[in-house]
Amino acid sequence: MPTRRLLLRTLAPLVPLLVLPGCGTLLGPDEVLIPRAQLEEALARQLPQHFSAGLFELDARLGRLQLLPQDNRVAVEVGFDTSGPLMPQVYTGRFDLVFGVRYEPSDRSLRATQLQARAFELPGAPAGLASGLERALPVIARILVGDDLVLHRLSASQGERLARIGRRPDQIRVTPEGLLVKLVADGTS
Repeated sequence: MPTRRLLLRTLAPLVPLLVLPGCGTLLGPDEVLIPRAQLEEALARQLPQHFSAGLFELDARLGRLQLLPQDNRVAVEVGFDTSGPLMPQVYTGRFDLVFGVRYEPSDRSLRATQLQARAFELPGAPAGLASGLERALPVIARILVGDDLVLHRLSASQGERLARIGRRPDQIRVTPEGLLVKLVADGTS
């Protein structure tokens, strides 16, 4: 068929372009977006949490998620109620957890890294209580969410699919829409 030969001759020089970086059509995608809604869902499964230290108890719950593309970080507002035997009432406050994101190949997960607790507020609480809790905040945050807060985990089938096409997650960028994960050729295959 002359038409098929003509088409093949026309398209043949374009085939090498399909394997250039940035052309994910033949080898699979170059980037995968983990949308904000999926991140919020994963975090909602890990909070609320309860923390007890004898003199006080703290019940934490997830607030709003904020994506900070300019810093390549994520912030999560954590609301909490605190009470204890030495407190005249229950106090309600909040703080922000701010973190970067890394890929953990052992379980194919995206995890929080370089966790920081900041923007602490405990309105109406005695100054001594508020400052004591604020000083303990880094420890409390690590106990509440751990060192390895999981934001997303690739399913076994997604991991197998990436392995089949010789790709692996590499750089992770925070965007206004979610986490953009760059996929690169897997040199271990």
